[in-house]
Amino acid sequence: MAETKFSKQQLCSSERFARYRDILSAFLEEGKGYGIAETEKIINDFLGSGKEEK
Repeated sequence: MAETKFSKQQLCSSERFARYRDILSAFLEEGKGYGIAETEKIINDFLGSGKEEK
């Protein structure tokens, strides 16, 4: 079964991602659908980008 996709607006206004609204507003594209796992990956990639690679 295909994963449900959500719009940028739906994700930015969701309670689940409320604390990441600024990140989502910057990285998600209008008119494109995103799954929960994909959205979490975008957030984690951004938050992890400040970590030094070993």
